[in-house]
Amino acid sequence: MESLGSIPHAIGDLEVLGALPENAPGRPVLVVPAMGVPSGYYAPFVDALAAAGLTTGVVTLPQVPRGHRGRYPAGDGYAALEEHVVAPAIDVVGTLGDGRDPVLVGHSLGGHLSAALLSRHPGAAAGLVLVASGSPHWRSYGRRAAPILVQTQLAAAISQVLGYWPGDRLGFGGRQTRATIADWARMARRGGLVAGLDRAPGLAPLDLPVLAVDVEGDRYTPPPSVDALLRLMPGARVTRHHHGEASAPGHTRWARDPEDLPRRIGTWIRAEVDERGGERAGDDAAHPDLALGR
Repeated sequence: MESLGSIPHAIGDLEVLGALPENAPGRPVLVVPAMGVPSGYYAPFVDALAAAGLTTGVVTLPQVPRGHRGRYPAGDGYAALEEHVVAPAIDVVGTLGDGRDPVLVGHSLGGHLSAALLSRHPGAAAGLVLVASGSPHWRSYGRRAAPILVQTQLAAAISQVLGYWPGDRLGFGGRQTRATIADWARMARRGGLVAGLDRAPGLAPLDLPVLAVDVEGDRYTPPPSVDALLRLMPGARVTRHHHGEASAPGHTRWARDPEDLPRRIGTWIRAEVDERGGERAGDDAAHPDLALGR
């Protein structure tokens, strides 16, 4: 991967890494990562998407700086990550593409952020791919429901007490603001995708092609969890795919050895976005708060 540009942020500039098709620019694709997963982790996946003809970028979601102790400003909840990270990253990748509207590829938390952004700004992208991204709602986990509820709410409580989530020490999610963990835990408790108390609980405004991929061996996002997230977007035109032949199964390892998943995504984009007219219906001018300067 190479640097495609950077985004100004309160903790310092966030670099957008990516890869370009060999011969000519392709449709722009932005990969939005999972909680605590750095952009470099997705290099094999991004390179394979570029090899499939897609201009592809990925941005690391900001974390609480290492060495910080005590309470940390709560400003990077879901809403702030959507507006100040995902939206400008779309702009960076879009300027390098072939002029067509982008497709977002959201992994886990990245899927939540991408879907929430598109529900409020329908013109931001032409399609959405969810990979290992589902609702953490406790009722989606069968016999594991009670432990999931306890664990997610305990994470929120720890974050409130410490002022941030020390996931680097606890083995999950990296160093997150208490607002991000609070939004995630609220979704686990209530089931709706919310980012702050003033946000709509569902994603009904989404009216675009969606490819939802569950991954073999993923205990964090089993198929019922993916289905629960899809039920929040009844207007979406959904295609389901089970990535069941992964040599590196699980919630994140697929990104290091994606096998045929990038090719499948490229095929889906050509069939459902390119050929069926999945271009944006909205006008950028209708969303002046969204940085889409293409």
